[in-house]
Amino acid sequence: MKAILSYQNTKSNGRDILVINGEMSEYRGSNEQKEAQKFTMPIEGMRPQKLWVWWFQKKGASPSLRLYYQKHKGVLLVSNLLSIDEVGRRMVYTFYSDDVNKPLYVRKLMEDYCSISGVKPNPKDSNALEHLLLFHKNKKKYVFISVTAVLLLLALCIIL
Repeated sequence: MKAILSYQNTKSNGRDILVINGEMSEYRGSNEQKEAQKFTMPIEGMRPQKLWVWWFQKKGASPSLRLYYQKHKGVLLVSNLLSIDEVGRRMVYTFYSDDVNKPLYVRKLMEDYCSISGVKPNPKDSNALEHLLLFHKNKKKYVFISVTAVLLLLALCIIL
């Protein structure tokens, strides 16, 4: 499993901070860090989850929240931390995980990575990540239930 947290340094001239599979480091351009940085942008094939983002922003998630998902490539969350930099701005971060089948685990992993590095994510963003993964994990079940409900409603309308 691959999981990466990347966020801007609190100092305006500081290097970005990376947490790669549980190991925190400043970006120095090592091969491992360069490889990890590739996952801080949407990978080809990842689709933006605009409806989910809109829904969770209405529920209090960060206005900058962006979610990208592709079943075989992973999930990417881009947002602002509640932690602020030396100028007083919320710091930008990205979290990537290639594991999309364990929603609660991925959420806790993101929160643990933030804890390791001493920053605080918006809990509503973490909630959005978990619910997005839960939906995609159970999408077939939700579609089946929805189609069944619509067919039952149509049958009731025809009978009455």
